[in-house]
Amino acid sequence: MRSRQRGFTLLELLIVLCISAILMTIAVPSFQTMIKNNRITTATNSFVSQLNYARSEAIRLNWAVNMQRKGASRVWSDGWRVYRDASNKRTGKSAYAAANDQLLRDRDPFDGGVVIRSDNSAATYIAFRPNGMLAQNTAMTFAICDDRGKDHGRMVSLSRTGRASTGPATTCAP
Repeated sequence: MRSRQRGFTLLELLIVLCISAILMTIAVPSFQTMIKNNRITTATNSFVSQLNYARSEAIRLNWAVNMQRKGASRVWSDGWRVYRDASNKRTGKSAYAAANDQLLRDRDPFDGGVVIRSDNSAATYIAFRPNGMLAQNTAMTFAICDDRGKDHGRMVSLSRTGRASTGPATTCAP
């Protein structure tokens, strides 16, 4: 009696490799798009949650709380810090001083090409009064985009009352 050998033939293996290569060619670009979309979503959610945190801490502490961008560039994606402004209890509006201010949160820069820009590039911080309203007395808008532009970006609007809302980006440079 002859024993049968088991396994794959070379032809079967080549067919499976060709099918796998075709499927990978189709899947990889859409996977990269999904990763970029998730980076935009993560940056938006992180930014909005920090805005909400700063506002709620201002109300809870009955003290001005600021959210200040870090870095020399004019973008918020370089990171930020949330702190209780010891020098100005009612309106905030002062830069972070490690010796006096109480650091509440510290956010590292984003990676992956996500950029957060403000409609007021000169504003280095967002100040929340003890009642939760903005000390700036003006609404602010932030665009969160990557290299694909506004079609895939998100917009965060911060009203004078301190409420943050999100929507699709209308521009990547508000």
